[in-house]
Amino acid sequence: VICATGSVVFAKEKDKLTQITGWGYLLSRGGSGYDIGRDALLAALEDDEGIGEHTLLTALVGEMLDGPGKSCVSQIYRWFLRHLKCRMRLLPEF
Repeated sequence: VICATGSVVFAKEKDKLTQITGWGYLLSRGGSGYDIGRDALLAALEDDEGIGEHTLLTALVGEMLDGPGKSCVSQIYRWFLRHLKCRMRLLPEF
């Protein structure tokens, strides 16, 4: 198991090596730093919208993006789109 900003698992049985996940931060799930960060932002969004459980992450994310005591929904969405679009432009053309 290798876990950092991404994650990948290798399994070896006899002479066969199998890779599980490791498709990069946009496609892989399961414990990568990006996955954990995205889940934290989603939890804050759902709390802020009143559709998720209350979490301390909402206040922390709101302070990071907006300043103390402000709603974080619109700021998280804009921030995420800005960063996602930037990363998507780096994908090779098919």
